Amino acid sequence: MEIKTLGVIEPNSGLLIFDSKRSNTLIIKRGRYIEKNTNLSHPLFDEQNKYYKRIYALEYKDKKIYYFNIFGTNNDNQGFHVGFNFVQHQKFLWLQGKHWLQKEENIRYIVNIIFLILGLILGLMKSGVTIK
Repeated sequence: MEIKTLGVIEPNSGLLIFDSKRSNTLIIKRGRYIEKNTNLSHPLFDEQNKYYKRIYALEYKDKKIYYFNIFGTNNDNQGFHVGFNFVQHQKFLWLQGKHWLQKEENIRYIVNIIFLILGLILGLMKSGVTIK
């Protein structure tokens, strides 16, 4: 998945401004991202830490903003702001194994709801109620 980084934060407003001069293209893969211009690979997480975080306070054209740290450090002074639309956000979460559909308790919940609906339909059909 390829995405452009965002530019700079406008002072005292909390809004991101796209700056094409400081923008970079990132290729996001499972557990890492690659700077396309330099071919440097940066981790997104390891066994204990994750090196990205969602920034809820920033806005840019209705996108979900994340901050990716450089070289797997927890230093917030060096990194990239990245904005995802809805589809890109879901794809990013899926690639990193953090999507809600990838959690076992959510899969069990969905299966239980499906069985509940099937049981309701079968019960109504057996009692003679017609469903239009």
